[in-house]
Amino acid sequence: MSIAKTIRERRSIRTFNRNPVPRELVIQLLNDAVWAPNHGLREPWRFIYVDSEDGKVRLVDLITATSGSLKRYRLLPPKLKEFMRNRGSTPSPSS
Repeated sequence: MSIAKTIRERRSIRTFNRNPVPRELVIQLLNDAVWAPNHGLREPWRFIYVDSEDGKVRLVDLITATSGSLKRYRLLPPKLKEFMRNRGSTPSPSS
């Protein structure tokens, strides 16, 4: 596929269905993602994969327990911030 065609046919997805993505596909995509450029390979990619509601709760609890104020709160994915707000565990964002 040409770059021009890729740019012209690009889509912005703003709504998603609730169908779970197969774990094997997620792992494959994450394995492929590590090959994406990242400023001279100076910052290795790090991914957190959570596929259960309990895991999401534990992740939010860990984030809020390790830091009362997240310096990089603004960089968290919007869905994670929304999940944290819904649980009433949003840390005070600093910066």
